[in-house]
Amino acid sequence: MHELIEMLVNVPERANAISAVAGAFIALMAVVISVISLVVSIFALRHQNKHNVLSVTPLPEVTVADYENSIRVKLRNNGSGPMVVKSVSVSNETDVRASIIEWMPDLPNQRPWTAFSRSLVNRSLLPGGELKMLELTQWESEQNFASCRDLCRKALCNLTVIVEYTDIYKSKFQPHSQSLGWFGRHWPA
Repeated sequence: MHELIEMLVNVPERANAISAVAGAFIALMAVVISVISLVVSIFALRHQNKHNVLSVTPLPEVTVADYENSIRVKLRNNGSGPMVVKSVSVSNETDVRASIIEWMPDLPNQRPWTAFSRSLVNRSLLPGGELKMLELTQWESEQNFASCRDLCRKALCNLTVIVEYTDIYKSKFQPHSQSLGWFGRHWPA
C-alpha cells in the first residue's frame, strides 16, 4: 500500500490517469443505473395504470326475478368501479325499443306497475348498485294478480336487453346482452 502511495506521489500523470478512468467509470455506472431506473419506473407506471383501470371496471348484469307474487328485471353493477349507462335497448329480434315498459301490455283493470324505468341513459351505478327496469309485485289483498303476472311473463320471454356502458375513464366495453327467456319457462316451446 505504501508503494502505491509513493508511486502516485512520484508520478502524478499516472495518478491523474487513474483518477480520470475512475471518474469516467463512475459516470458510466451512474448513466447505466439511471437507465435501469427509468425502465423500471416505466414498467411500474404501466402496471399501476393497468391496475387502476382494472380496479374500477364495471361489470353489468341484467337480473330477473320471477315469483308467484312478483316479477322484476333489474340492471346491476357487479364490478369494482362505477358504471355509466350509455344506452339500453330492448328487442324482440325484429323491433328495438328504449325500455322494457314500452313492450308491456296494458294491465287488467288499469293496474299500475310497482316500478319501471323509461330511460337509463347517462345513469350511473356504483359497485353493487342496481336500477329497477321493471317490477310488478302483488298487493296484499289483490285477487287477479296471476293474470297480470302471466301477461307480463308472455311479453318478457321474447325480449333481449342490451346495455352499452362505460367506466369513469370512458373505456370501451363490449355491450352486455341478456335474454329474458327465463320468463317463458312456464309455457311449452
